[in-house]
Amino acid sequence: MNKSTSHVYLRPSGYYFCPNVPQDIRSFIKRCQFRYSLSTLQIALARQRASYVAFWCKSLFQRLRAGSMKTLTDKDIQRLVRHWLQESLTLVEESRIQSGPYPPEIQAEEQAAAERYEQRYRDALVERDPTPVESTAEIMLATEGFEVDIESLGFKKLCRELMKAGVLHAQIEQKRSRGDYDEDLQALGSASATANAGHLDVTDATQDSFPISKLFDEFEKEMLAGKRWKEKAQRENRAMANTLVELLGDLPVATLDKATARGYKARL
Repeated sequence: MNKSTSHVYLRPSGYYFCPNVPQDIRSFIKRCQFRYSLSTLQIALARQRASYVAFWCKSLFQRLRAGSMKTLTDKDIQRLVRHWLQESLTLVEESRIQSGPYPPEIQAEEQAAAERYEQRYRDALVERDPTPVESTAEIMLATEGFEVDIESLGFKKLCRELMKAGVLHAQIEQKRSRGDYDEDLQALGSASATANAGHLDVTDATQDSFPISKLFDEFEKEMLAGKRWKEKAQRENRAMANTLVELLGDLPVATLDKATARGYKARL
C-alpha cells in the first residue's frame, strides 16, 4: 500500500481514511488526525478514494503553511456543497467504470450501503448532530483556503448543508446502483448542466443575480408597503420562502429553471 493510503482502516460500517495532521500545523486544525468515511467495504475502492482524499489533505497542509486563508460567506457554502456533491458523484461513477462487472451480491451491498448512509444523514439532520460531516467540512474549507472557527455559525451552516447534500447523494447512488440515471440531472437542479464534468460553471449573470432570500425580502417590503399583505399572509408566504431556501439552498435567481422546480417538488 502506498503512503497516501497507509492510513486506511476497516470499521463495521466500512473503510475509513485517517491521515495524521503534521505537527507544525496542528495549532491551526486543533486535532492530530482526520477521520474520513470512504463509504465502502471493498478495499480496492477504499484505496482509490483514499488517494483522492489524500490529495485534498496535502493541499490543505500547503495552504495552512502558506497562511493564505479566506473568509467564508453563504455564497461560498453553496458553491462548496455543490462542488462536493458533483465531485463525489463523479468519483463513484469513475470507480464503476474501472471496476468492470459486479456480481449480484456486491450490487446488493452497494444498494444497502447507500440506504444506510441516507438514513445516517437524515438522523443527523433530525438530531442536529454535524459529526458525520465535520471532518469533510474541515478538509474542504482548508483545501479552499478558508479560515473558519468550527464553533462559528458559518461552519455549522456548512455542515448542515453537507448533510442535506449527503441525503441527495445517497438517493442518487441508490438509483444509479439499479441502473437508473434518468433523474440525476433534475435532482441536481440548476447545477445539472455540469454534473458530468464534476465542476460548477457560474456565469457572470448568475454571479450578479439576487439570491432567493433577498428577492423575497424585496418582494415582501413591496407588498407590505402597498398594504397588500396582512399579518397572516406575510407569515404564510415567509414560511413558504424559508422552505424553498431550506430545500434548494439560497440559490441565485438566475439559476432557477424547470429542472430546479422539479427537484424542489420531488424533495418537498
